[in-house]
Amino acid sequence: MIDSISTSTTILKLHSATIHTKKKSPFKSNIHITNNMTFQDLLIFIFPNVPLDGKRFLIKSSLDTNSKTFLPEQIISQIFIEEHINLWIEIEDIKIEFDDLFD
Repeated sequence: MIDSISTSTTILKLHSATIHTKKKSPFKSNIHITNNMTFQDLLIFIFPNVPLDGKRFLIKSSLDTNSKTFLPEQIISQIFIEEHINLWIEIEDIKIEFDDLFD
């Protein structure tokens, strides 16, 4: 009996990203995306000397109200199947007043 070994090969279709901000669009163009690159890796490349105290970056699919916000640990190539993507970055205050949210 001959055992057959199957191998699966994942081909990365996503190659690059362009980053936009509210004030500068595009902000950075044609950033090469690697297979296991996370959104956090992308943020560190774009803004190497941050985050700012009391603030964090949000990576979004657009600036529209129905846009998706991506978690920093997510692997970019597992979310997008396009060859090139456009992402928008916003800054958000991270101070949460729990008394305003819960009674």
